[in-house]
Amino acid sequence: MAPSSVVRFCTLAYRHQSWRLCQAAGTIESLTQPATCETNAGPHQKGERCMRDPTSQLESLIENLFTGGQLELCDNVMWHLRDGYLAASLRVQQPDHQQDLRLELRKNPRITKFSIQFLINSKPARRYCSDHPHTNPPDCVESPNVLFPKEHKHRWSDLTGDECVYVPDDFNTHPIEDAFYSFCEECGITFHGLWNDPPEVQLGFETVA
Repeated sequence: MAPSSVVRFCTLAYRHQSWRLCQAAGTIESLTQPATCETNAGPHQKGERCMRDPTSQLESLIENLFTGGQLELCDNVMWHLRDGYLAASLRVQQPDHQQDLRLELRKNPRITKFSIQFLINSKPARRYCSDHPHTNPPDCVESPNVLFPKEHKHRWSDLTGDECVYVPDDFNTHPIEDAFYSFCEECGITFHGLWNDPPEVQLGFETVA
């Protein structure tokens, strides 16, 4: 659970150990150079539901990663037009490189609706949706069968996957940049890249760095 006072971990930081990790990952040469954005793991699609896996033990892994203080995000936020949506995919670095960690952003270019999710081995450990209806299944521990008409946050459970949600009360939800920083803080991620606002979509748009 993120602390009530928002501490912006996601700032340009030049701590020695953090910078060495970014260099070892080979994702950037300097904080002023654009970083390579890979998009192997796509964003959570509308109507898509994650398979439940009671044997995954992902909850304990999430807790260890979030509290370890060693997650580094070295990529710049670079937006791409994909299936009518603006999307950004950023690789999250960790010292042992044992897990595939990604931060995914998805924005509707016509309205303010957006989502942010943190993927661990393609499973959504956390996901925030700014404006999308969701109904909890009946076996959720909190708020079973409750309809959440707008903003909500998904939190992974080994028993129910990412199907149970709640409304965050300790999270900057708008604009998307503030939500991004709050999301990084909750996940224990230190951001070393450059934030770019989602661009206006124009004919022939491909990428904005």
